[in-house]
Amino acid sequence: MNERGNLKNIAIGQAGGPTSVLNASLVGFLNTIEDSKVYGVISGFQGLVESNLFLLEGKLALKAKEYKRIPGAYLGSGKYQLEKNDFHTIIKNLKKHEIHTLVFSGGN
Repeated sequence: MNERGNLKNIAIGQAGGPTSVLNASLVGFLNTIEDSKVYGVISGFQGLVESNLFLLEGKLALKAKEYKRIPGAYLGSGKYQLEKNDFHTIIKNLKKHEIHTLVFSGGN
């Protein structure tokens, strides 16, 4: 447990149109998280439904940090329209990876 509470496994994703701030936000997030495993969600909400997550550590985390000033979505984004049944699938996928905290940046 860290000073922010029990944030051991966290998933972060990007949604909406890729903008100049999505990668900067991702890097800012990675720079503030300590003592937690961070999973990247590929392709936004669709990645949550399809359980398309990867451990964002080591070389992958360093590569993400190289994109800080590059407009776009390092994790892949999208405008996937969630359906009612998708929420059950998302919860199942998050539990499979023992993820208790979900963070998304983006919009539109």
